[in-house]
Amino acid sequence: MVSVLTREENLTHAYLVKRLNYDPDTGLFTWKSRPLSDFKGFRSWKSWNTKYAGTVAGTETEGRIKIRIKV
Repeated sequence: MVSVLTREENLTHAYLVKRLNYDPDTGLFTWKSRPLSDFKGFRSWKSWNTKYAGTVAGTETEGRIKIRIKV
C-alpha cells in the first residue's frame, strides 16, 4: 500500500518526522530512507532511496528553502 496524504489530510509533525531529518546546527533537512510500503513497487522504492535518502531536501528559491512533499 502506498502511504500518501490526500489533500483532505493535514501535513502533521509526525508525517514530516518519518520522512525528514533536521540538523539544528545547520538548519538543513535531509531525506530519510523510506520503506517499501511507501511505493508502488520495488524499482521505484530502490530508485528513490538510492537517489534521495541522506541528501539535502529542498531547493533555494527567492532566498527561502522550499521542500516539496507529495500531498
